[in-house]
Amino acid sequence: MVTDSALSDELNHPRMLESLAIGYSYHVQQLGGILREERRAEAKMSKKQRWALSAKVSLQNLCLTGAFLGSVWDSLSHTKAYGTDLIIDWKSVEGDHKEHGKAKNRVYWEQRGFDTLRPGACNTFTAPAGRVA
Repeated sequence: MVTDSALSDELNHPRMLESLAIGYSYHVQQLGGILREERRAEAKMSKKQRWALSAKVSLQNLCLTGAFLGSVWDSLSHTKAYGTDLIIDWKSVEGDHKEHGKAKNRVYWEQRGFDTLRPGACNTFTAPAGRVA
């Protein structure tokens, strides 16, 4: 399903790796009960509260994605600066979304995971409101 041309540029622009990491991060959130609790909590929330919760879960996912990417980045012969450039480029192009957070916050959380390499740095549920909008 993946074309040769898509694979030929993957080492220089690892979008498929990021996509796989995002999927795996949702799997981690599922195993940890975070997605189950999100669904449970949403049943009692207003639409505005559901958007806010969805943004926290999505931003946490990006932070976990960044932690994974940062952990394998050197093995791809990339510099950390190059990773930062790609994260900023990828997330800022996508714009703001209620359910996924503002572009600047998506950059912040993925970069936080990328820099710390620690899932424990990804607690969006205790973060200041401005960081999870």
